[in-house]
Amino acid sequence: MGGEQNKPERRLPKYEQLKQKLLAYIAELPEEQTFLPFEQELAQIFQVGRTTVSHALKLLREEGFIVTSKKAGSRILKRSYSETSRLTPKDGSRQNVAFLFANTVGDSVRTTDFRWELCDELEQAFCSSGVQLFIYNLRENDWTEWRDPQKLIASLKERNIGFVIFSPCMDPRFELEEHLRCLVAAQFKLTLVVQSSSDFRQIEELLAPGIDYIMLNTLYSIRQALEEHYTGAERFFYIANEFSRPWSAAREEICRNFCGRHNIPYDFLESEYQVINDSFTRNLIPSIDASTVDRLLAMTENAAVRPVCFCANDYTAYSLITRLKERGINPERYEIIGFDNEQQFRSLHFSSFSRDAKPQAAALLQFYQEYVANPEQVRLRGIGARTYARFIRRGG
Repeated sequence: MGGEQNKPERRLPKYEQLKQKLLAYIAELPEEQTFLPFEQELAQIFQVGRTTVSHALKLLREEGFIVTSKKAGSRILKRSYSETSRLTPKDGSRQNVAFLFANTVGDSVRTTDFRWELCDELEQAFCSSGVQLFIYNLRENDWTEWRDPQKLIASLKERNIGFVIFSPCMDPRFELEEHLRCLVAAQFKLTLVVQSSSDFRQIEELLAPGIDYIMLNTLYSIRQALEEHYTGAERFFYIANEFSRPWSAAREEICRNFCGRHNIPYDFLESEYQVINDSFTRNLIPSIDASTVDRLLAMTENAAVRPVCFCANDYTAYSLITRLKERGINPERYEIIGFDNEQQFRSLHFSSFSRDAKPQAAALLQFYQEYVANPEQVRLRGIGARTYARFIRRGG
C-alpha cells in the first residue's frame, strides 16, 4: 500500500501533453476555421519549442486529425475521436484509398490548382470517415517512378489500398490504357475523375467493367450561367489562344449559340499561338497577343454598355487584363469571365467558374461507401455520375 503511494507519477512527454491541448483547442475552434495556426504561432500560443509542436502535429496527422502542407499549413480533418466512423469492406478487402494524378510539376509540392483542391477535399471526406488516403504523383521523377504498372500495384497492395481514384493523364510518357488494364486485373476498384466532356471523349473507349467515373459537366454549367446572367448583353466576345483550341472549342460553340438565340452581336477573337514566362504565376502560360487586344479595342471603342469578354480560362483572362493595363485601359470597362477560379487570380475580381471540388469528393465518397457495402459486386461494375461547375460572378 505504502509502496503504491510512494510510486512516482508517470508524466507524459511534452509533445503528448501538447497533443492533448491541441485536441481541446481544435474542438473549441469555430467550424469556419479549417486551418491551425502555423508552427511558430502554435509555439508562442502554448509556450513550447518548435520541436515539440512538430512532434505533436505529427501525432495528430497519424491519427487523421490534420493534414499538413508546406504552403497552407495544417488543415483540420476532424475535431474529435467521435467523428471517426471507420468504413471497412464486409469481405475484408483492402480498405485504404489512393488518389492518382499528374501534378503540374515533378514533385508533390502542393499548389493552388484544382487537382490539389480536390486532394484537400478528398482528405477531408475520407479521413473523417477513418479511411487513409494516399497520394501518388504520376509525374514524379519525370514520369519514371510509376511508369511500370506492376511497381505501382505492389505499392498499392503494400499500403492496403483497394479503392483507387484516378485522374487520367494523356501524356505519351504514361501508358494510361496499360495501367487501367493492369489495375482492374489486380482487382482494384477504379473510379476515374474526368474534368470535362472533351477529356471524357479521350478516355471513353478505355472504360470497361470495373471502372466507374465521375465527370464534371462544365458545358451545362456555362449554358446555365449565360442564360441566368447575360441575356441582356449588348456585345459578346469569346477570347482564346490557339493553344486552347482542343478543349475550348466546345465552350466557344455554346457562347456562339447563346448569342444567336438572343440576337447578341458576337465575335470570336483567337490569339496566335504564343506562350510567355509569366512572373505573376511563375508558369509558362498562353498569352493573348497585342493584335487580338487591338481588335477588341477597335470593336468596342464607342460601347455604351460593358461588353462581355468570355475567356477560355483564367490565364487568358489574366493575360487580357494585363494587355489592357499596358495600354492604360481600365479593365472594368469590360465584363471579363474566366474559367477554373484559380486562387492566384481571384484578387483581380473577374468572374469565373469553379470546378467545385467538394461535390466531386462527396460523389467519390459515395462510390467508396457502395464499394464497402458490396465489394465484389461494385468491383465489377462500370457506372458514371456527373457533378457541375459553379459560376462565381465578381465585379458584375
